[in-house]
Amino acid sequence: MRYDQPLKFVLTEGAIIFEKDIVIDGTGEQVHYKIFEANEQLDTPRNSYGRAGLLIRTENAILENQLFGFETDPNGLYFFGEIICPGIAKAIRSGDESIVNLNRGGLDWRHDFGKNLDKASKNILEDLTKKRKEKTKANEEIKIDEPLEKMLDKLCKALGDLAKDELEETEPTPGEIQSFMMRPLVANIEPSTFKSLSVYAPEYLVDQEGTRVVSVVSSNNNIVIGEQNITLEKHKKYSGILKSAFKVSGKEEGQVSTITGKLGSLVATAEVRIGPQKKGKKHKRLSAGGGGIFTKVSPAIDDNPIQRFNHKPGGIIEIYVKFPGIDKYLGEDLSGAYKLEGKMMLGEILIEAFCRYVARKRGATSSSEIDQFMFEIDRLRKKCSRTVYDVIFTTNLDKILN
Repeated sequence: MRYDQPLKFVLTEGAIIFEKDIVIDGTGEQVHYKIFEANEQLDTPRNSYGRAGLLIRTENAILENQLFGFETDPNGLYFFGEIICPGIAKAIRSGDESIVNLNRGGLDWRHDFGKNLDKASKNILEDLTKKRKEKTKANEEIKIDEPLEKMLDKLCKALGDLAKDELEETEPTPGEIQSFMMRPLVANIEPSTFKSLSVYAPEYLVDQEGTRVVSVVSSNNNIVIGEQNITLEKHKKYSGILKSAFKVSGKEEGQVSTITGKLGSLVATAEVRIGPQKKGKKHKRLSAGGGGIFTKVSPAIDDNPIQRFNHKPGGIIEIYVKFPGIDKYLGEDLSGAYKLEGKMMLGEILIEAFCRYVARKRGATSSSEIDQFMFEIDRLRKKCSRTVYDVIFTTNLDKILN
């Protein structure tokens, strides 16, 4: 019996911020840089599933994925793209294989070309990272009125409660388990406590992959996995379904990690966050609602934003205040939310942010599933619209300080 399972690959969202042909010093070789800034922080290229980094390419081959010393820089992890190096293939064809390391695969960084490519790339990324730090600092200096900030906190709590139904603990039903999956999709835990995550797969898919062993990795070394190789076993309730579980933990509040499970060629992910310790309640787990998934709404400055908002790791929704329309009706400090037009725009942005985030977490993201993705967006929009507008229009910003 044959089963077909479509491959899914979700393109990283971002905007081109640097594209240029550069001649590498000391070699005369021209390379082409094309660098994007992602909408959210990416996993380090040190992780085999990491999407940050620049692919070093030559004809019909990808040799490396490098971030040139910025693998642990929080700002550097927003950059991805490629460096096209035609001279590598040309050198190999001419019989000079010293430019590559045949033992480890990839470039030989001791070669003059490798040394100078490394230097040029570091200079470019250093400049891009510096600009991003300056932009982030400018965003942090924007002050929001206290009444408005309290309303935004209330909205985050309301959206978190809604998202709990979609993403938290409930075990999927047999009808939902059509592929390899991990649950919960978002897990919030307190420092120095443990949280169990589970993986599920239909038995026929497991047989097709030829293995029951799932390898699990964390994108953040500060969030650790108890057992990195687990074995799927038959579900105690559902026939034809296999399941296994593992534990994660972390000590430092504010840390975020993407947990990736791999079963043969199949991949499933979840997000884990370390939240604050609740006072007087040791070892109590946090729920996804109430400040887990959505923790803060803040204005952000970008001179040429490609979208109205961005959902950052840690549950922060950044609203780009220079986006057309937002600059007019909400303003740099979001104070336009005191007026009717601003209230409507703020509500629309937060509804879209909620719908897009939850729909993507539920997995309807590939181009082959666009109809299902849009269905999820419409369903979630209807679910959260009443809650968002109730909070916005029942909050008296003029009296909230009383």
